[in-house]
Amino acid sequence: MSAIKNVLFVAAGNSARSLMAEALLNTKGRGAFNAFSAGLSAGTLINPFALEIIRDLGYGRQQLRAKHWNEFVTDDAPRLDFVITLCDASANMEHHSVWPGKPIIAKWNIYDPRGALGSVAGKRSTFQKSLAQLTARIDLLLSFPHAHFDRDVIEQELNGFDLLCKDPA
Repeated sequence: MSAIKNVLFVAAGNSARSLMAEALLNTKGRGAFNAFSAGLSAGTLINPFALEIIRDLGYGRQQLRAKHWNEFVTDDAPRLDFVITLCDASANMEHHSVWPGKPIIAKWNIYDPRGALGSVAGKRSTFQKSLAQLTARIDLLLSFPHAHFDRDVIEQELNGFDLLCKDPA
């Protein structure tokens, strides 16, 4: 694997979780990781609560856009070291075999905050809880000794790190 690892976060829509993960890893893993995000379907709007979190991370909005996952299987796409799915829909996608370069595949089930109901404060809190789930897992990824990557160990650790993600309460 290359010195700087390329990571793709895939979610259903690429409007919240995957973009927050991209911004978080690019901020915390600067110099060791390049993070990207994509969706099974990609709209053009970034969720305003996700955008607020991304700004709070100090990550510029101009660096983000919604993307479809198939942008990352073209000849000119970045070579991926990791593909991390963030929901059941993306984890069950049938296209894992199309990722060039045989990246490590991890399946994280991060609560989708977009469905939060209630007050603005309640919605904001739900997005913060999803960010906390992402932070815990990204911190695990950052903790691996990158000079001596053991593919099997890392894949097992990333997939075995289980958080109770279904209910952010």
